[in-house]
Amino acid sequence: MNALPVTDRSGNELLAIDLVDEFELSEPHHEAALPLSLVVLRHAGKVLMIFNRWRQEWELPGGMIEAGETPRQAALRELEEETGVSAGHLDFEARALFSLKRPDRLEYAAVYSTHLTALPELRTNEEASAFLWWTPTPCPEENMSSLDAALAFRIAGSQRPPRIFE
Repeated sequence: MNALPVTDRSGNELLAIDLVDEFELSEPHHEAALPLSLVVLRHAGKVLMIFNRWRQEWELPGGMIEAGETPRQAALRELEEETGVSAGHLDFEARALFSLKRPDRLEYAAVYSTHLTALPELRTNEEASAFLWWTPTPCPEENMSSLDAALAFRIAGSQRPPRIFE
């Protein structure tokens, strides 16, 4: 998982992780849309992965950006909807480029992170049936999205010390 692209078992690929400024997310991109925000939620050296009931795999919290929302607002909303965690602060980390199948398309995702000092109370819901505090490694767990695992490994494994928020 050290080199990009990373490919999952369905043929989807994580092509690039662009370290851009967050304001660049609002600029139009001719090659791909930006319909998605993801969150790398860290606690005690681990990253929270949710088990998606529909896709039957471990993945990062996140989801589609709704009409009128910014990528940051979508990340905050999705994190709370999928985990019950209401994050007071998110750091913008990167813009990830995916090549997705069914149908074939290129899409960007805004990637945010936050670091919690206290273990949050998590709640299951119609989308997330379980939670895993995963120690990011180059090898994802069984039934884990290799694309999300690659993002989590790169974001959580960065040399930049995390800003800590309660």
